[in-house]
Amino acid sequence: MAVGGKVIVSYSVTPREDDERFFEDLKGEVVSEIFLGAGFRLVEEVCSYDSLSRDIEWRSGVYRLKTIH
Repeated sequence: MAVGGKVIVSYSVTPREDDERFFEDLKGEVVSEIFLGAGFRLVEEVCSYDSLSRDIEWRSGVYRLKTIH
């Protein structure tokens, strides 16, 4: 990825215990630490609730690469 390149990530921050599929519960700080530690900076972050009326909170972030490690 080139310096200045962007990555958009979207993930749920709500635990899903009643689902037969496997979901890893992540806190927003973990995702942010991964990208910040890899030389990205957070450009924008938005939190929203599920558009299908499920009890799920979504977090979307835009990260821009500022350096190459």
